[in-house]
Amino acid sequence: MISLILLAYLLAPRIPVPVQAQAMTVVATAYTSNDPGCNEITATGRRTRYPDGRHKPGIAVDPRVIKLGSRVSLDGGRSYILADDVGPAIRGKRIDVRLPDRHAAITFGRRKMVILVRRKR
Repeated sequence: MISLILLAYLLAPRIPVPVQAQAMTVVATAYTSNDPGCNEITATGRRTRYPDGRHKPGIAVDPRVIKLGSRVSLDGGRSYILADDVGPAIRGKRIDVRLPDRHAAITFGRRKMVILVRRKR
């Protein structure tokens, strides 16, 4: 026979536990997978395009600061992008955002911004 306490526990609504994100100020630049020195495979082995050719978003980071596989938000937590790549010029609190084309990367430019990082466990 099930006790009333166990029954109440089983029927109680589940409340999701919020995931903690760390805020960090970084210098952000942008690149495309077509830039010189870049290829279609990231440091984590992930392809930079979907099978139908569409662009797959990602961020290059310094793995000593942001672990590869972490989720990074550039827009205050509304959406997250996977930190899946590294680069020779990406050191310390600097990130490089992978964008679909060169025009978008040049328009993005270089900017100082606050990001949210959900660390890989």
